[in-house]
Amino acid sequence: MNEFLDKLHYWLSQAYVYIPAILAFISSIGFPSLVQIAKIVSSAKLYVTQIQVVFKKMNETLEEVNKLSDFVLSTLDEDAQFFEALAETTYNKKQKQAFLDRAASIRNRRQFAFKKIEALKEESAPKKKKVKVKVRIKPEETRHEEGAD
Repeated sequence: MNEFLDKLHYWLSQAYVYIPAILAFISSIGFPSLVQIAKIVSSAKLYVTQIQVVFKKMNETLEEVNKLSDFVLSTLDEDAQFFEALAETTYNKKQKQAFLDRAASIRNRRQFAFKKIEALKEESAPKKKKVKVKVRIKPEETRHEEGAD
């Protein structure tokens, strides 16, 4: 135990040598690195905030598009039902066939629209995957040179 205390005493008595060296190292290398890290964190926070705003707007837009697609599909269904009901109340065979053809045409358009809407929903569905962000820091000299231009 005395040997450990002797070594501790020796290191503490030499503190005037290595403490300034440690402080010089921290101030020359560590402090600028900490400043750069703080700059990176602040800019990353800004980008994350902007991305959150964009995602919020995109989600709002997707909700509106979904409402519009539901409206279009329901309107097409109602139109087809109207022409089918009109065909049931008509006694003229040519008019009845024309109304049924019109209803069939509307049903085909509805199927086409439904397929397109489903394809868009599949494309716009958020996919869960990790995103890597790469950050490059320009050296101090080039930043000063670019600012001088």
